[in-house]
Amino acid sequence: MQSMNQRALADELIPRLFEDEHYLFVHKPAGLAVNTQQKGRPAGVVEALDALGAETGLRPCFKLEKYTSGVLVLAKTPTAGDRFAEAIKRGDARLTYAAVVRGKVKPPPAADRARRSPPGRPRPKTKPAAPKRLPVELIRQFDQCALVRMSAQQSGGTRVRAALRGLRLPVLDDARFDPRPGKPQSGRFYLHLEEITFKHPVTGANHRVFAPIPPLFERVARGDSKLEAHLDAALAARMPCLLDDQTDAFRLLNASVDGVSGLMAEKLGNVLILHALQGKFQGDDQTLVTAAKWYAKNLGIKTAFAKRIPLDRGRASKLAATDRDPTGSAQHASPIWGRPAESEITISEHGIHYIVRPNDGFMTGLFLDHRDNRARMRRIARGKRVLNLFSYTCGFTVAAAIGKARSTVSVDLSKKYLEWGKGNLSANNIDLDDHRFYCCDAFEYFKRAERQEHRFDVIILDPPTFSRTKKPAGVFQVTKDMPRLIATALRFLDRSGEMLVSTNHGDLSTAWLRECVTDAARRRPFKVTDAHPPPPDFAGARDAAKSIWLQFD
Repeated sequence: MQSMNQRALADELIPRLFEDEHYLFVHKPAGLAVNTQQKGRPAGVVEALDALGAETGLRPCFKLEKYTSGVLVLAKTPTAGDRFAEAIKRGDARLTYAAVVRGKVKPPPAADRARRSPPGRPRPKTKPAAPKRLPVELIRQFDQCALVRMSAQQSGGTRVRAALRGLRLPVLDDARFDPRPGKPQSGRFYLHLEEITFKHPVTGANHRVFAPIPPLFERVARGDSKLEAHLDAALAARMPCLLDDQTDAFRLLNASVDGVSGLMAEKLGNVLILHALQGKFQGDDQTLVTAAKWYAKNLGIKTAFAKRIPLDRGRASKLAATDRDPTGSAQHASPIWGRPAESEITISEHGIHYIVRPNDGFMTGLFLDHRDNRARMRRIARGKRVLNLFSYTCGFTVAAAIGKARSTVSVDLSKKYLEWGKGNLSANNIDLDDHRFYCCDAFEYFKRAERQEHRFDVIILDPPTFSRTKKPAGVFQVTKDMPRLIATALRFLDRSGEMLVSTNHGDLSTAWLRECVTDAARRRPFKVTDAHPPPPDFAGARDAAKSIWLQFD
């Protein structure tokens, strides 16, 4: 059960401001794109509104950048859209922006000094010249920044940002127009379309549509922490996850990608996991508590655990902060915030149940970046024989079983994880009769498979970056051993069989994976059937899985 209605939250993130038969005006949050295409995902405002039951076929009349918040105009027909675009070009609409800018706003200059009368002398008869006015209105000045307002006609956000830069008042953290040598960690900047005043292109009536300046603008301008601003934008960017009411586990924050260096956050039901990378994360315990409280208020989180990840953790294996550590490093901890949680909780992913353990070391039982791969496994599984190597807690095995696979084999070095995997199958009322589990090294299993003449229709290869093997004693390094692993696995893949090859090594790519396959397959023809990017909550993350699905003749 989800802790709160995610679709209701998604709806709240895009408030409706004005609507008639021709247009819908909404308040777009920072972090949410206007319109994006990601394999049918409702990843932008237009797709999200469609998924939330708004009128289909909405068309943005002009574009707000991803990190510009405020009034967004959506036309319900192409004709209405064209008319509004023409009205903006003619200057029949006035757009008022608010921004946090870096620097001090000077007051308008007084009248020309030459026209002033010295004390005791008569004033000149000529009328003083009107004082020049800056194109910005100062709302409030702070030590380093100011909150300002700027009106424009025929101007989009990019032109406004450029104009402010020309006035030596760049929008705070604007990586494109802020000339500071130190660039912000993400594209987050502070520009807001506060108001549109316009003559309705169809009815002729005058209208004013207003979206209040976010309160965080003044706090950021004052010099307060930007943490909540980054959390806010990162949550809006997770719109596809919020709209999936059958999934309650996903990543909420991707460190510097979302503007908070060294900090990752993941939602597991109503439990929050905060991964703080030592040496990268600049905050303290209070910062983590602040983040936990923010997620409690906005996402219904009840408990938060902090996982402090040392930089030298598994240095020899070059593991990243959330890598697939086959040893399951123990780090039992009490919640950093909230009520005590059960040692095991059940989360949902596309309606499939998985058992996770929030306080069981660095890893909690499910690699969330493989969500789409597990969904594909479920789609293609019917009647197939599936081999899941490096199976961890058997997430792919469960997806295959739900998809009516004929049989599965799960292989892992850890008996603990295999037992955990059996529990995952039981949590979905799956009988274990057609599912086999082997606690051994992958290459050791290949010897068994050869003796017993095992053959498979689908093979999953998602090895750790580094692991120790038992027989013979040694190590597996993905950068060196991946081609050998693929070549050996291919000996057990039937004609027209499919294989998933994946790695979360931060320095490797899908192109490298394909080179490994080409090297390993030799004369066996293959084609790439899928190479989708990580799910939207992992966009840009170095530790996210890079994956390709292949079919072999």
